[in-house]
Parts: sequence; structure tokens; C-alpha cells
Amino acid sequence: MAKAAKSSKDITGRKIASLRQQDKKYKESYLKWQMEHRDDIGFYLSDKAGEYTYRQGEGFINQNPEASESFVLDRVHTTIAISLISCLIMRIFCVIILPYAVIDMHIAADMTQMGYFSGNTLSSVVINYISQFARYLVPIIFVMLQIKIPRSLAFPTEIRNKPLFFESIPAVMVVYGISVVFSGGYYVILDKLNIETQIYVPLSDNRTVFMLNVLLITVIVPILNELLVRGIFMQMLKQFGDGYALIITAIISAFMEGSVRSVFIVFTCALLLGYFSLRTGSIITPIIMKIALSSLSFWIPYVKFTGLSTKNVYLLSYAIAAALLIIGGILTMMFVRKHSDKIALPISNIYMSTYSKAMDCVTNPAVVIFLALLFVYHAASGSLW
Repeated sequence: MAKAAKSSKDITGRKIASLRQQDKKYKESYLKWQMEHRDDIGFYLSDKAGEYTYRQGEGFINQNPEASESFVLDRVHTTIAISLISCLIMRIFCVIILPYAVIDMHIAADMTQMGYFSGNTLSSVVINYISQFARYLVPIIFVMLQIKIPRSLAFPTEIRNKPLFFESIPAVMVVYGISVVFSGGYYVILDKLNIETQIYVPLSDNRTVFMLNVLLITVIVPILNELLVRGIFMQMLKQFGDGYALIITAIISAFMEGSVRSVFIVFTCALLLGYFSLRTGSIITPIIMKIALSSLSFWIPYVKFTGLSTKNVYLLSYAIAAALLIIGGILTMMFVRKHSDKIALPISNIYMSTYSKAMDCVTNPAVVIFLALLFVYHAASGSLW
């Protein structure tokens, strides 16, 4: 029996490739968490799909591994969907309900579709901070209570692949440069169709208000977002395979975006963040990358309010993007030549096929409710474009 348990742990390490990027203490804690919650959010693996599932202290039980994985995966999907519903409810409150309360409090501020107030007073900043912390902390606390995962597992901090960690910023430069080119073309098309391209940043003439909003948008919100998505969600999902965790967390990031027009760019960037998170084994990596991306995405729109003509703004944006793309591209090519062995992230399923997992996801009642609410929200807020 002890030999079978060891074999099961070895299979876990081979199929969940990202576990190799963690230290011994983390791997032991992860497997212990899986076994303690095997019928809820932890899935303990057997050697082959044709064998029965091995459970610590029980031996091989009379249950097919695919059925066990499907049972637990459904619970994980439900937990994630409910947390996303709570996040969406907080956003709806901020975008639709809170503006009326602000008017009653005689606070002069405009609400953007992203749920930020763009006023010139400290009151608007306080509301921004309260609403954004509530938007992320509510689902984080809910999931932590549900899955009972230790903080050291939910938010791993030790960087196990340092060469790839140092490549994270050049990678951000490349992706941002490419995204500016594609998004610029997309917005040109929208302008031709007379569709307004709204700027989703709360700008202010008050320096204190402006800097506090900058801190919130470019540092605090990215940290909270990554703790939820590349932290808890990814740790829950990677027990079903790194590939599945990578794709689902990228889709979640795209759904959490405030406007449908930015979904593709957000999804692409989220794939990059997820890959670096899995391959370096640390939540610190995607947090730094997200802060860098958020800062770049913030300052370019801000330039539009400095008095430059639209033509000059576009020229400046493309010049900065081109410089980042060239520098980041050179550094990335140098990294690939020197550290080609640090790049690969083997992707494999555990027992269920990718199609079966996808069907389990889209047919989950909680997921269906979330998607329906998301569509209603975008339709009501006018952000379907």
C-alpha cells in the first residue's frame, strides 16, 4: 500500500508539471491538501486511467478515476463560478447602484464602465478604494473558506525558476508592443463605424486624487486580481492539469474585464501571466508582470489628456510600443538562446479529456448563471462593443 501511495505521488508530479517548479515542502503540502479534501476540491491520482483511484489509508477503491475527477472538477467549477458571481455583483453595485448614492451624498464624480469614479475630490477616491477592495476581497475570502487551502499553497512566493523570472519584464514589453498595434487597428475600425472608444481611467486635476487613483489602478487592483486568479483559482485548477488551469484562468481574466472590446487582448496577456506563474512557481511573477502591464496601459490613455493632438498621441503611442517591442524582443531572443531548457511547460490531461472538462464547465449550473448575469450586465452597461 505504501508503494502504491508513492507511485500515485510520482504520477501527480509528472502530470502536473508545475509541481516540479515548487520546493519539496510545497509539494508535500499540496498533496496533503488534496487528500484531506479529496471529495470536495482535492483530487488524488492513481497510476493509470484503467486502475481504480487510490486513497490514502483505504487502498484502491471501487471507483473509476475519470468519474472521481469529474465529480471533484464539478465542485471546483461551482466554487469558482459562485465567487465570480459575487465579484460581478460587486461590480454591478459599483457601476449601477453606487452612482445614485454618490449623487445623494453630493459628491461630484462620473462613473466609468470599469467601476471607477473620476471625480476631483478625496471622497471619490475613498469610494474607489472601498469598491475595488470589496470587489476582490469578497470572492477571495469566500474561496479560501470553501476550499480550506493553506495560504502558503494559495499564494506561493518562492521563485524556483529565476532565469525565467528575470525574463518576465521583457516578455511584457513584447506583448504590450504587439497589443498596441492590434488594439490601435481595432480602435481605428471602431472610429470608422462611429463607435465611441471610451477611456476607462479616472483622471483628475487634483494631484493628490490623481496619484491615489494611479496607485489603486496600477498597483493595488493588479495585486488583488492576481491573488484571486493566478493565486487561488490556478492552484485549485492545476490539479486537473496545467493546460486546463492555464486556459480557464485566462478565460476568467477576460470575463472579469470591464469591456468586451478588450477581451482578446486581456485573454492573450492572461495566458502569458499564467504560463510564467506556473513555470516559475510563484505568485510574485504574475503580480509584477500585471503591475507593469497596468502601468503601461494607464499612461498611454493619460497622454490623450495632455493637450496633444489625436495624431500626435497615436504617433507617440506607436513610438513607445515600437521601442518596447524592439528592446523586449532582443532580450527575449537572448534569453531563449541561453536558457532554452527553462522554457518548456509540458501540458497533459490527467484522466478526463479536454472536451469532457469543457463540457463539464459550460453545463455547470453555477457557470451558466454567471454567464447569463455577465451578458445582462454588459448589455445594460452598453459595453458589448
